[in-house]
Amino acid sequence: MHPTISRERGITIVDGPTAATEDSDYQRLSTVRIVTEYTNRIRTVLTPYIGRASSGLMRTAMQTAVDQVGAEMITEGKVQRVSASITATALQQVRGEATLEVQLVPAFELRKIYITLALAAV
Repeated sequence: MHPTISRERGITIVDGPTAATEDSDYQRLSTVRIVTEYTNRIRTVLTPYIGRASSGLMRTAMQTAVDQVGAEMITEGKVQRVSASITATALQQVRGEATLEVQLVPAFELRKIYITLALAAV
């Protein structure tokens, strides 16, 4: 169950854990949402390349599109860092395949705010 706080506007959920295991990268709901958004954006920019020639020039264009998505998400504050690389071995080129390897550092969610208060004499 999510920890909640009762406020004037009603109940507010103040935590977003997932059902992921302890060793998973996807323990936080915000991480799942960021990765899902990144994946959806990548699919949108790469879909137009399906069915086109598989060449170094085309992979360079795809890489530029992928880099643009990462840069946009960094600017939006959703991602801290993205490293992405599109490759295709000779066999993959014959098969009409390519591989996109991504290392993504999401913007970690703020989970707690600690307040330190000290009283002073007048």
